[in-house]
Amino acid sequence: MSEKLPVARCGDGLAVHIPDSVAQAWGLREGSEVVLLADHSRVGIRRKDYSLAELLAQIDPEGRTTGTPEVDFGFPQGKEVW
Repeated sequence: MSEKLPVARCGDGLAVHIPDSVAQAWGLREGSEVVLLADHSRVGIRRKDYSLAELLAQIDPEGRTTGTPEVDFGFPQGKEVW
């Protein structure tokens, strides 16, 4: 994919808008981390690769992902045992 994108001021730095179609294809959302790749004539980004240790650090001792709210699915509807 090749597309011309404007560079905009963002606080003390500059930013490039990532189109929704690219963000969805990459699984990006606000707060996602990417890696900036740059050399003398090119700039690019890629998704951040997470190590197993980084992924495990996101899980609390009770097995829930940190920052993820608990979801109540209501009362048992079949033969579930709670």
